[in-house]
Amino acid sequence: IDALIEEMRVETRGLARALSISTEAALEVKYKLLAGRLYATLLEPFADSLAQCQTLIVGPDANLSTVPFSALVGDDDQYLVEKLDVSYVSSSRDLLRPVASVGRGTLIVADPNFDAGAESRREAVKEIDQQSDTRSLLVTRGSAELELRSLRWRKLPGAEGEAHEIAEILANTEFGPVKKYLDNQAMEEVLQGAQSPRIVHLATHGFYVPLEEELRSADSDSRPIGFTSGLARLRTDSNPLMRSGIVLAGANRVAELEKADIALEDGWVTALEIASMDFQNTELVVLSACESGLGDISSGQGLQGIRRAFTGAGAHSVITSLFEVPDAETRDLMRGFYQTFATTKKRVSALNSAQRQQISQRRQEYDAAHPFYWASFVISGGVDQTANPATR
Repeated sequence: IDALIEEMRVETRGLARALSISTEAALEVKYKLLAGRLYATLLEPFADSLAQCQTLIVGPDANLSTVPFSALVGDDDQYLVEKLDVSYVSSSRDLLRPVASVGRGTLIVADPNFDAGAESRREAVKEIDQQSDTRSLLVTRGSAELELRSLRWRKLPGAEGEAHEIAEILANTEFGPVKKYLDNQAMEEVLQGAQSPRIVHLATHGFYVPLEEELRSADSDSRPIGFTSGLARLRTDSNPLMRSGIVLAGANRVAELEKADIALEDGWVTALEIASMDFQNTELVVLSACESGLGDISSGQGLQGIRRAFTGAGAHSVITSLFEVPDAETRDLMRGFYQTFATTKKRVSALNSAQRQQISQRRQEYDAAHPFYWASFVISGGVDQTANPATR
């Protein structure tokens, strides 16, 4: 099973490069062969039961936590999501949670200026503080390995438009009011100050850095020159919650803050920091970022990363990604998701519906629908429930 999972991972991550010498249709055929073999191993024994289901709830462990079950392929050559909805839980306890009260409003943090300097962020803080009702809400996407090594994050072309579209969709619904923080205002301080808004949407880069085993026990005298750089610290930290997270405004200027001893956050929001925040009344957190669902894999514990951090902070449901996501297609997927969610209030079915939409559209336009374009995002938290208004 692990070998099949690794083959699927390689096929998906290498798609952008493979398209230079092949077609999406040909690559999809290759992917489906692997996905069909994994389906036969994992789900074929339950085929009769699945035929009678509307929703499959998966509680994956170990490497299965990295598998997009919606993109597994049955004997009929259809993706699983074309036949039923798929959602995830970290354990069976998620299914026993009572319907929780929800907060008010939507917080959108998107399109950060990763090169924002200290002065521009100070001005952004002043602008935010002047908003009278701010405190009630204050509260590839991702980069290639080369970018991460050099600690340089590139602007996401579709993130600003995505934020405006979502704000427009939710503005006059029960999920309003909507607060947007973009560019210099898309700061770590905004997220830290959040007080359980009903919806949190984050459109930025995510990161996950595997532990470098050979450096785990290295002492300070043997550490290489430049060890104090952000990435070096992440790679050698034994705490898995320190090696995954998201980046916000000023993330490219972290060295500047360290040298000047400036009292601003560095823009690198780790899963450990997220776990200490308050999202007890947050119905949904959407991490519209690359690999936001990844983390260290531990048998019996699943993924220890951003998804688990938000859940631990109280979020009722979390949407994250399992692999690099194309910017334009992500914006389209999020638009479709929120359009359905705003009217049905059903998180799980809305995400699965948006994925089915993308499959249909790609087949019409390209005669193919490789999972790279639609299957990365998964939703955890169990089944759709009707939320209660917040009582606090």
